[in-house]
Amino acid sequence: MRHKGMTFCKLLVLLVLALLLTGCAQQPQAPFDGVIATSDVVFNLDFTALNTTYTSTLIVPEGKEIMATIQCDGGRIDVTITPEEGEPIYTGKRLPTSSFSIVPKTPGKYTVTISGENASGYVYVYVEGAVHYDDEPAENK
Repeated sequence: MRHKGMTFCKLLVLLVLALLLTGCAQQPQAPFDGVIATSDVVFNLDFTALNTTYTSTLIVPEGKEIMATIQCDGGRIDVTITPEEGEPIYTGKRLPTSSFSIVPKTPGKYTVTISGENASGYVYVYVEGAVHYDDEPAENK
């Protein structure tokens, strides 16, 4: 009888340990938790979790710049800007909080690709002069 009691205790301890270890397993990250705003001149991602890739196409008129503002609160943020025909005109990996602008050589369509890994923050990419996510209309300024 004593042998059965010991076996039961061992099984109970193993079951409890298995349950505890299961709770320690790394939980999968959400692909995206946030807000996306996109148009022909604006591509904005504001997120608490970014673990995927999004793309959008901006139409850039002659003489206009592509503007970008990045807030990296954690994780990894990558941005690539590529004209419809050709190689990327901008590639940024592991971007910190920053702002920049790019003067495209030609007007046209540009694909913006934003990727994140365990990232939180925001990325605003827009054509110069466009009202974007954190702007208010010019008549209100």
